[in-house]
Amino acid sequence: MIERKLCKRLGLSTMQLYLKRWGFSSQKPLTRATQRDPQMIEAWLKKVYPGIAARAKREKALIYWSDETGVCNQDQIGKGYAPKGQTPVLAQTGQRFSTSMIAAVSNRGLMRFKLYKGALNVSIFIDFVKRLIKDAKQKVFLIVDNLRVHHAKAVKEWLAAHKDEIEIFYLPAYAPEQGPFRVDLKGKGQLDVWRLVSVRKRGKRGAERRAGEDSVGRDEPVESRFV
Repeated sequence: MIERKLCKRLGLSTMQLYLKRWGFSSQKPLTRATQRDPQMIEAWLKKVYPGIAARAKREKALIYWSDETGVCNQDQIGKGYAPKGQTPVLAQTGQRFSTSMIAAVSNRGLMRFKLYKGALNVSIFIDFVKRLIKDAKQKVFLIVDNLRVHHAKAVKEWLAAHKDEIEIFYLPAYAPEQGPFRVDLKGKGQLDVWRLVSVRKRGKRGAERRAGEDSVGRDEPVESRFV
C-alpha cells in the first residue's frame, strides 16, 4: 500500500521498526458481528443493567452472567516463568478430547459450571438453572445471550413456575462480549475445568458426578471489569 500510494518501497524489517516506534504491536483482532447495534449495547449498559442491579439490591438477589462454550485439552492455557532461551515444557496426553460447558459467573467472581456433550438443549439448560438456584439459596437474576434455547417455550414456562426463585434477562443481540464469562475462562477458571475433565477421562466417576456442581472462586469482582 505504501508503494502504491507513495511510490516508495520499504523492507519488512524497516516497517516493523516504524510500527514499533509509532506504538503499534502485533495483535490478534477481535471479531464483531456486522449486525450488532452499538447504540443499543450502550443503552443496555447505561440504562437496562443499572435497573437490573438496583432491583437485585432491593430484592437481595444474586446476579449471575451465563454463557456456553466448548473447551479442548489442546488449548494453550496459562503462562509461567523460565530462564531466557529455555522454553518450559508442559507434559500432557497426546490424545485430543473436548467437551461443552455452560457456566455462570456472579458479580463477585463465583463460577458455577456444568459439563455436557454435544449442543445445549432445553433439558440441559433447565437442569443447570435448577442447580444454580439450589446452590445460591437466594433469588437469582441470570443474564444470558439470545441463544434460541434461552427463548424456548419450555424454558419460559419453567421460569414462570419459578419466578420467585429466578428471573432471566437478555443481553442485546450480537453482544456476547458484554458477558464476563468469555474473558474469565482465559484465566484460572479454564485450568480448573480441565482438571475436572482430565479426571473424568481417567474414569474417576465421583468427579464426573460432581462436575456440574463444582465452582471456581475469584477475588476480583467481575462487575468491575466488564460492565
